[in-house]
Amino acid sequence: MLPPFVCEHIERALNAGHVRREWFRRGIASRIARGELPADGVLEPAFWVWWEQARALGVVSHSYELRGQYEVTWDFDQCYRLDFRVQPDREAMNDATQANVRVPHLAVELDGHEYHERTPTQVIERDRRDRRLAELGWAVMHFSFTEFNSSPLDKVIEVVQRAHSLFGPQSAFAYRLLMEKHHVRP
Repeated sequence: MLPPFVCEHIERALNAGHVRREWFRRGIASRIARGELPADGVLEPAFWVWWEQARALGVVSHSYELRGQYEVTWDFDQCYRLDFRVQPDREAMNDATQANVRVPHLAVELDGHEYHERTPTQVIERDRRDRRLAELGWAVMHFSFTEFNSSPLDKVIEVVQRAHSLFGPQSAFAYRLLMEKHHVRP
């Protein structure tokens, strides 16, 4: 049984496009089973619903992938689980690995005062974590519950625009990958 909030977002997404209700329910259940969405999550499944809806509407290119519950490790013992990592598709990731080209990192964090920022200590820890992620080359996009819930498709579009600037066809990443694939040195 999905939380009412997620069911509400499925209904809102259905009204905006062409994806079937049962497809959303099965998709969420399979991602929870694989550990890509938290079993007790509310915002993460709702974000995934809108990501897939945007994909069905042609807003999200199939050349971008959304990976849920992505673990980032640093200093060998520090680990943080991101809500989502947005990355180029598998083919581009493989090409980058073969060409030894660094792939930009884009994280999406869905939280806010209702869940993660109840105390000043939690805010300080989030800010420290974000600074550490930035040192490691991550761009982090945060959306609060209120912000996401007010216009979910707009938030997905913001993420897609950022992804496009990081690894779209006109990005520095695409240029470096092209140069390496053709063994051209600038």
